[in-house]
Amino acid sequence: MPRKSTNSRRSKKGAKFKRSNWSRLRKAKVPLLCLAALSSVAAAFVVVIESGRFDITHFEITGLETLAEADLKLDEVLGESLFTLSTSEVEKRLASKPWISQAKVTRSFPNTLNIEIFEADPFFLIYEAKRFWLVDHHGNVFKEASIAQGEARGLPVVVGTGMQTNSEELRLVGNMLRTFEQYRGKLPEIDTIQLWGGGLTVWTKRGPTLHVARKLQESSLGLAIKQAEQTWQSLDESQRFQVNEIFIEGNKQPEKIVLSKTEV
Repeated sequence: MPRKSTNSRRSKKGAKFKRSNWSRLRKAKVPLLCLAALSSVAAAFVVVIESGRFDITHFEITGLETLAEADLKLDEVLGESLFTLSTSEVEKRLASKPWISQAKVTRSFPNTLNIEIFEADPFFLIYEAKRFWLVDHHGNVFKEASIAQGEARGLPVVVGTGMQTNSEELRLVGNMLRTFEQYRGKLPEIDTIQLWGGGLTVWTKRGPTLHVARKLQESSLGLAIKQAEQTWQSLDESQRFQVNEIFIEGNKQPEKIVLSKTEV
């Protein structure tokens, strides 16, 4: 049987070695090519940013009622790149301002920043430490009221001691005011509310004083005020003129309504 020549075997081994090296070389080239491509993209990105083509030059702002655009102090982001700007940071910065409860910021290429403002909605005032403070529908005290600028105009005033934002007392006041709104025009308009240990004393603008027991639960508060409204509506003008106080007590179910009449 004839033997294979040594040169033939060496030739085949050499061919395998070349194919193996070429395969490894091709595999090594793939990540190198990817790295080169990424480097090119990064370089192009830097060029685009430094060119100023996508710098912020305009603002589209919605939702402003009490505030003016100047109050937002947007000069600090003017000229920044839309690519590198953190919209979440701008939202936090805006929401930290007293009149703003929330802000939404989005990009609009090539040069515009869209800003949607949700202003705080004052619901009533509290008088504390010889100052008036604005409170929203959630019981959050969000800023001192500027009387000179008319920020307190038309809002009910709550007086008491030691009131804190989101406190049980402010929650109780908010619930009562929301319930009263359902009977607007049917009950006298609220002027001032005083918090005390037993409940709330409500002074109306042109009508009797209401005393609401603190022990009333939120579920029964609406029923109690509804009954007070029905009682008030059952009186004619001469009878209403004689009533100086209405007591809404929580000792019984349904709640007891007591009218205190002026002696004539």
